[in-house]
Amino acid sequence: MELEHDSFWKGKIMRHSSEAPTYKWLRVGLAILALAAAVVGCWALFAPVSFFADFPLPGHSWVALLPPYNEHLVRDVGEFNMSFAFLFVWAAISCERRLVQAILVAWLLYVVPHFIFHLAHLAHFPLVDQIALMISLGIVLLLPLVLLINLWYSKRQYTSTTRPSGRMDGSPPKMFDTIE
Repeated sequence: MELEHDSFWKGKIMRHSSEAPTYKWLRVGLAILALAAAVVGCWALFAPVSFFADFPLPGHSWVALLPPYNEHLVRDVGEFNMSFAFLFVWAAISCERRLVQAILVAWLLYVVPHFIFHLAHLAHFPLVDQIALMISLGIVLLLPLVLLINLWYSKRQYTSTTRPSGRMDGSPPKMFDTIE
């Protein structure tokens, strides 16, 4: 079955075939986002003072330039990013179209305002940190956009393990369906 624009929103499980390398770049992109979220998440969750004082590198403390320190908020950032890291890994393993789309859009709902905030608050940062900050935030903003756009316009071949209704037998979903 050829992936069409209107099938973009139909939750298909993408399977590899010799003509469908698209899932590889999708998994690589999701893995990069998972790694980025996991690094931030682990550091902020398990070493919040160090994260505040030293993120992203000692001598380049981006978080400390926007005080005051609040352990609760730093740990929340860690938990939030760890949750996204888990979801990116899950999406990379399953390659279920709706899951991938939902996670990428949800991530964009986070990173776009985050990028805009930092763009408007660069005055406290040295020039080298301003550049590094915008590049690093730009990567985690552009990567999900590229993945979504490529997924949308992909004309690669996929097979599906589900019927259009989402159920294996093709019957309509029931209110309290369990995942099969």
